Amino acid sequence: MGKDKSYKVDEYAEDIIKIQSFGIEIQGFFIFGYDFDDETVFEKTVNFIKCRNLALPNLSILTPLPGARLFQRFDREGRLLYNDWKKYDGRHVCFKPKSMSPGALQNGYNWAMQQVSSYESIFERLKGIWNLWNKSNVRLQDRISPIVVNLALNDVVKSLPEATHPEDFIESIVEEASEVKR
Repeated sequence: MGKDKSYKVDEYAEDIIKIQSFGIEIQGFFIFGYDFDDETVFEKTVNFIKCRNLALPNLSILTPLPGARLFQRFDREGRLLYNDWKKYDGRHVCFKPKSMSPGALQNGYNWAMQQVSSYESIFERLKGIWNLWNKSNVRLQDRISPIVVNLALNDVVKSLPEATHPEDFIESIVEEASEVKR
């Protein structure tokens, strides 16, 4: 993919705080499953979102869409898992990651979604943003959208299977549970 991992996370953190202090909500997009991602990426991402009080976190799984170079590369490398296009939606693993199993990626994504979308997490993040906005006299009506969007995300996350912390994930337990559901 050629993605440069030398980005400065600390610089992003400072910029997020500065921008949000003016009443502008930051919507952060995080994609799991790159070749350099391992099981530690989920907790690091969740901690970043929570510590920076990111208003609108958006998490997804890397998805090699048909026709894209990534799809062609994964097809050449034999990494595509299936051609069930309904699952090529950013919420389901449809390829074999390099640094973890497909089950570990799916569990980690589900876990991260559940962590950032829990009522407690939403409340803590929005409380942090509002403290910032109180100092800048951001209008009350401008504070509504993060509540609505985060509560809608919480509703979506309820449809995900319960996930374990990525460090506690055991492949065989997930496989046994999925066999029981079939």
